[in-house]
Amino acid sequence: MTPTPAPRVTPPPVAQAGSLVYVPSLNATVTELRFYEKEFGHDLPSNARVYKQTFSHLTTRAVGWEVHLVYPPKPERIEYEIEYVFYRPNGTTLRRSTNARIEAGWTNSSKTWARGFRQPLQWVTGLYKVELFIEGHLVASGEFEIVDSQVPREGLFVDLREGLPWNSWQPSVDGEKALLALAGLMEIDPPLASAAASFPWIQKSPMDEGLRSLQALESLAKEDVELARRVVGFSWLADDVTMDEWLTLRTLTLLAEQDTAVAKFIADFDWLNDGITDSERKALDALRGIIVEHPSLAETLLSLPWLGGQLTDHEGSMVREFRRLTRRDPQIAQQVAHMRLMDGPIQHWLREAVWTLSKLHDIDPDGLSSLSKQPWFNDGLDEEEARLVDDLGYIALKSETEALSIISMPFLKTFEPADALAIKALNELVNFDHKEGSERVSNHFQRVMAHPAISDGITDEETKIVATLKGVSQHNPNLVDTLLDPAQVTLEERIIDLPLAGEVHITIMRTRPGAERTMDLLDGAVRDVEGLMGLPFPKRHVIYLFEDAIRDSVLGTNFGTHIASRPKVDEDSYAVESALSHLIPETSHYYWHDMPAWLAEGAATFIEPFASKAVTGLPVAVDKSPCAYAGNIAELKSLEPKRGSPEFSCNYALGERLFHDLYRSLDETTFKQGFRNLYLLSLTDDLEDTCEGVKLDICHVEAAFKNDSTAEAAAIVDKVIARWYHGTKPYDTSHQDTSPADPNLQGDVQAEVTRAYIVLDKDRREETKTDSFTASEVQGPIYLYLHFSYPRIQDERTLPLTVVEYFEDGFAYDPHNRKATFKTGWTGSRSSYRIGPVEERRWVPGRYWVYVYHDGQKIAEVEYLVAP
Repeated sequence: MTPTPAPRVTPPPVAQAGSLVYVPSLNATVTELRFYEKEFGHDLPSNARVYKQTFSHLTTRAVGWEVHLVYPPKPERIEYEIEYVFYRPNGTTLRRSTNARIEAGWTNSSKTWARGFRQPLQWVTGLYKVELFIEGHLVASGEFEIVDSQVPREGLFVDLREGLPWNSWQPSVDGEKALLALAGLMEIDPPLASAAASFPWIQKSPMDEGLRSLQALESLAKEDVELARRVVGFSWLADDVTMDEWLTLRTLTLLAEQDTAVAKFIADFDWLNDGITDSERKALDALRGIIVEHPSLAETLLSLPWLGGQLTDHEGSMVREFRRLTRRDPQIAQQVAHMRLMDGPIQHWLREAVWTLSKLHDIDPDGLSSLSKQPWFNDGLDEEEARLVDDLGYIALKSETEALSIISMPFLKTFEPADALAIKALNELVNFDHKEGSERVSNHFQRVMAHPAISDGITDEETKIVATLKGVSQHNPNLVDTLLDPAQVTLEERIIDLPLAGEVHITIMRTRPGAERTMDLLDGAVRDVEGLMGLPFPKRHVIYLFEDAIRDSVLGTNFGTHIASRPKVDEDSYAVESALSHLIPETSHYYWHDMPAWLAEGAATFIEPFASKAVTGLPVAVDKSPCAYAGNIAELKSLEPKRGSPEFSCNYALGERLFHDLYRSLDETTFKQGFRNLYLLSLTDDLEDTCEGVKLDICHVEAAFKNDSTAEAAAIVDKVIARWYHGTKPYDTSHQDTSPADPNLQGDVQAEVTRAYIVLDKDRREETKTDSFTASEVQGPIYLYLHFSYPRIQDERTLPLTVVEYFEDGFAYDPHNRKATFKTGWTGSRSSYRIGPVEERRWVPGRYWVYVYHDGQKIAEVEYLVAP
């Protein structure tokens, strides 16, 4: 269901940084010592520091240095003493010490000092050295040099300088810095200096990020002139320099100082060549941190195919999450980096799973270690396993103790499909709150975790029960104790082998006897839905609870963790076609969920008649009555209907009609491909690649059905969307059955339909017979009456009929199998059939037809008008 990732690439070997020193007393590692120029008495923020080791006597005032430490998170604050020794070129020294700290939860910190003067031209040229000691042990040392440099007044540089509008032979300190950087570039590579000098931001006098970027370019050219030429060719460097771009350039320079081969490899990444975002800049910084601190892990990450492409926000975040995890447990980070899922594309749930591992380490490193050693983790996570880890992390955010308890429970020793559903339900439960009086409380999770059946450890058998408990707690909390009592619950289970998804487990959960046929119907629904979608069924375990554990206004709900339906659906007395028309849409919601209601409900409802046709024999038609509250989807969205309200039912009706109109207007191959494309888009984290906006909407429907289609098909898609979404095109009534009715039935029963009419009230049939009424005077259904005449019947006969309704919006809807009974000795009879909207829903003004068929023959037709 996701694109096949490209194979891993082979990056150059990553060189080990030479300055890593472990400090046992702090359980920390000193990673870097850097030098930068600053004003005397005023430090620079870290994002304004230009790191160098050579400073000009002409412009340098004070030289600062910063030392970096990394470490696992500390449970409490640590204070320590750090000392520096400053060596001058003449051999004299200066020794100073200060207190430093590591706060609880930190994973890295830095410390800065400086020496210098208020004005430049005060330094003695020569080599200076700094040594740093922690508790008497040398942990870092470095050198910087003050050189006697001058801006050239002859040669090629003079011509370059004369071309600068801001040129002055008495420049400011910043102007001298810019000229010295350009002179340095000229000395290394004159064409490179000329290219840089032509940039608009240099032409108008480089300042702030511009000046720092120019200095970084000089440092980069000193390390590798070929790499500097490549960077100068980046389009984003030519127009202007943002903070993100300057910091990216600085990071590339630092990379080149450590390992030019790796810096060149990274400089070829697509996302570094086409512009720099905040996410990309942070990702590069995190990647450099891993390169410095854990070269072997860095090589693994650099081999990932997605890292060199167009970096998505999730991929950028993934690099940063790996840096967090690496600082906590590099062994587990390496373990995850080698997993097949890391080959991409990176989805939000995988990024969040890596975040979870860091969170679990902060709670209990031993608990994380235990989890990582489970066979299902150790052999490489799949999507369901990664989502389980992700849900564990969110439980830990709310309740660390319970999260650790869950990790140690027996059901997680192995991985079964129901395990992920149980953890997802617990995650939803820990975040579920409700109102008690005027206060919002959240005690369902604690109640479940304290239950004797759970507190002693969830078993594999109990995971199926636990998977239902969020929905149960929300809609029928008194049922929790019943479900957790093995004596009161029966589980009917079956494993089926689907053509695309392979093995799928089905569990039906009951607290009372149910129909034997239900498992076969559910089995068939899962198979048929996968067949219609043409894509693997998204769940490896379907759990179905027949209990009153849903909202009052509905027959059933797909909670994601399980499906719950009223027990009557599981009874033999419930019509098979009605059971299927419920089971199939609820099963379809495993594909169609987490999207706008008109789309999810419309798509799931659209599938039902195709899947049930083989069993019911009913024609393929829309299932829902016309919408009485909005004429199109855009109008419906503006109403913002709440789930359970009468208006919400229009999501089913209008969404279903949009998809049916596409189906009957396009050829079958084009429609099926578009329908699958739309589902695949729902799995995509970065929907903005297709349309503006991060949520699935009508633009994505249009893109899914028009992708790779003909111009004729694209025009049809536009027309259908205009009709049902925007309401700007007329209805298509060309599919109406306008053939005449033939009232004479052939076959075993020689009968004739002598009368066909509608009544508003069954109890007052003759008084309420009509062919028109107003929408305001009638709520809910009306009735169709058929009168039959036939020769005297010797043996009772039942005549199967199909009743289909049609509205002027162009759709036949709500087909039902009905029957007429002819009793022994009778020569005539009448039968009645409910038509119109169910319950108390409104009628839509307009013209309606009712068609009655027997063995494909239209035997009756009634037309009526509903006025406003």
